[in-house]
Amino acid sequence: MSAYQVQGHSALQIGLRHILPNIAPVVLAQSTINFGYALMDLAGLSFLGLGVPALTPDWGRMVFDGQTAVQQGYPLSAILPSAFIVLTVVAFNVVGERWVDRVARRDR
Repeated sequence: MSAYQVQGHSALQIGLRHILPNIAPVVLAQSTINFGYALMDLAGLSFLGLGVPALTPDWGRMVFDGQTAVQQGYPLSAILPSAFIVLTVVAFNVVGERWVDRVARRDR
């Protein structure tokens, strides 16, 4: 039995006051990193034709459609959506790493 339970605090109060503040930064950092991976998965599936329907705008579908335009002399049709995918994933990973660094600095 902990001191907080002796004082009459419920398990929910203990969790909200002590556990949640300690896990929130880690959960936020992990979710920002995983969002980048999810975006890559979505773009890859859409590129293969297994993602969103054909008329829905999607970067993976734009890269797939841009392949034929590259052969016709319009390379930016495939390069721009690819670059935006990469930039977005890198941006989310950098934000996630900054969260991890901030949490590590706070724990010292």
